[in-house]
Amino acid sequence: MDTKQIEYILAIAREKNMTRAAQTLYISQPTLSQALAKLEQEIGQPLFQREHSEMLPTQAGLDYIYTAKQVLELKHRLYQKIQINSGQRHLEIGVSSHWAASMITRVIVDMKHQNIPYFSLHIIDESPINLLKKVWDKQLDISIITTQHPGQYPNSEILYREEILLAVPDCILQETAIGQEINSKNVCAFLQSKVLPFVLADHGTALRTSVDEFLLSIEVIPDIVCEIRDMADALQMTAEGLGLTFTPESRMDLILPVQYISLMPKLYRYQTAVTQGNTGYQDTVCQEFLRYLKDAIQA
Repeated sequence: MDTKQIEYILAIAREKNMTRAAQTLYISQPTLSQALAKLEQEIGQPLFQREHSEMLPTQAGLDYIYTAKQVLELKHRLYQKIQINSGQRHLEIGVSSHWAASMITRVIVDMKHQNIPYFSLHIIDESPINLLKKVWDKQLDISIITTQHPGQYPNSEILYREEILLAVPDCILQETAIGQEINSKNVCAFLQSKVLPFVLADHGTALRTSVDEFLLSIEVIPDIVCEIRDMADALQMTAEGLGLTFTPESRMDLILPVQYISLMPKLYRYQTAVTQGNTGYQDTVCQEFLRYLKDAIQA
C-alpha cells in the first residue's frame, strides 16, 4: 500500500516548512512542492497557507490531515492482521546511535545461534527528533534513541545508562603543565586553566546538550574548531591534536593516543526505547524483541 503522498503532507504539517519537511523525507524540495501542487490541483483547494514564514493547514488541509492519519492507522492495523495470520514478526526500527545498531546486530546473531526464529527487521538511522516523529506517526514500531534524561518521553524505557567521558589527546596533555595527572578530581580545574580547542558533537544530540550544560556549569567557553556527528571521526581528530572531545564510553578507542577521563559529577546519556504504546499483537512483538535486546545488553 503506497502512502507516500500522505506521508508528504503529514511531514509538511509537522515541520510547517517545505525545506525541513523535504529533509526529513530525504527528497528534494522541488519534488515535495510538485507533489503538494499536484494534490491541491486534484482536490481543487489549497491544503496550506503561508503565515509568518510558516506553512499552516487550511480547513481543507486539516480535514485531509485528520483523514490521512486514520488511513495510516488502518494500514498499520491491516499489516498487523496479516502478520498475525501468517505468523510473521516484522518490526520497523529506528536507531540514532552506533551503540543501538551494534546491539541489534548482536541480538540477531544470538537468536540465529540459538535457533530462535528471528524477526524480520527494517532498520533506519536518523536523528532522534526524526525517529520520535516517525514512531508517533506510526511509521516505526520502535525508536532507540539517545536521551539526556530518563523518562524524557512517553512510552519510553531506559535500556542502558552510558557514561560520557572527556577525551584529551596526549599532545595537549604534554603541552599543558598542571603539575599532576589529570583525573576526575581536577579535570574541571584543567578545563578552566586555559582556552582549549574542542571537537564537539552536532547540536541537537543528547551528547551535545549534556556537554553544553556541563561546560556552562563550570563556566568554560569552548573554542570549537569542529562540530561533527560521527564520534569515531571526532576521536580521530582528537588523536591528531585538533582538540579535546567528549565521547560515550561505548565509542572509546584505546589504541589512539588519547586519555579518557571521568567528569565530576559524572555525566551520562541514556539509550532509550520509545514505542507507540499500543496494545495488541504488534506491541507484543515489540516487547518480545526488547526483552531479547535487554538480555543482550546485560550479557
